[in-house]
Amino acid sequence: MARLTLTEPARTLWRKVRDTIRTALTDPRTNDRCYELGGGSILAARWGHRASFDIDLTTTDPKGILQETVRTQQGLAGSLCGELTPRSNPRHVTIVMGEGQRVDITVTRPFLDGQQQNVELDGRTETVLTTVQILHGKLNRAQESPARDVHDFITAAERDPRSLEAAVRPLTEREVTGIRTLWGVQNVRLENEAKERILDTKGTPVRGTERLGIRGGDVLAAAWGHSQQLGTGARQPARRDGTT
Repeated sequence: MARLTLTEPARTLWRKVRDTIRTALTDPRTNDRCYELGGGSILAARWGHRASFDIDLTTTDPKGILQETVRTQQGLAGSLCGELTPRSNPRHVTIVMGEGQRVDITVTRPFLDGQQQNVELDGRTETVLTTVQILHGKLNRAQESPARDVHDFITAAERDPRSLEAAVRPLTEREVTGIRTLWGVQNVRLENEAKERILDTKGTPVRGTERLGIRGGDVLAAAWGHSQQLGTGARQPARRDGTT
C-alpha cells in the first residue's frame, strides 16, 4: 500500500477533522466510509510541489449530513467548529476553518469511478482519488481556475504527463481552445495570485510562475493534442486562435 503525507498546513487540518468526517460520512448500514480525498492536497502529497491549505472530499453523503448542514447552518460545520460559506448548497459545502484553511465536500461520483486508491495517509488507511480523477475534476471549474490549479496542470505535465493526457482526453477541441484562451486573457491575474498564494513546502512563494496562464494553456493544449493523436492518429493541439 502506498504511503502519502499531506503538506502543511493541510496535514494538521486533516488530523483535526478526520475523526469527525469519518463519523459523519460513514454509511450506518454497512459501516463503510463513503468519501474520498482529492484536490490539490493529494497532488501536493504526491509531488511535494507546493503547500496545501484545504481538504477536498467527494462523497455519496449517506446520512444526508450536507443537506442538514445547509438547512440548519450548523450540522457538520458546527461539529468541526467551522463556518459555512454563503455559497454552500446541499451538493457542495465549504466550511472555513480559519487562517485561510477550509474543508470542501462535494456530493458526486468522480470521473472514472472505481479507480480510487487505498493508501496509508498519516498512519491511517484512506481512499484517495487518482491524479487523473483530480485533474479532470479541476477542469470542471476551469472558467474560474485559481492560480494553484494552473500550477498543478503545469506540474502534471512534468511529473505525470500520462495522467494529464487521460484527464483532458474527453474534452472537445472547442473546450480546450476556450480554456487556453481564457487562461491567456487572465494571465496577469493568475501571475499576481500565484505570487501571493502559491507557496512551497517551506512557506515561501514558488518560483517559475511567470506567464502562468499562457504556459498553463499551452500545456493543456499539448496534452490534449497528444491524447488525440494516440487515440486517432490525426488531431493536433488546439491553438489559442482556435485553429489547428
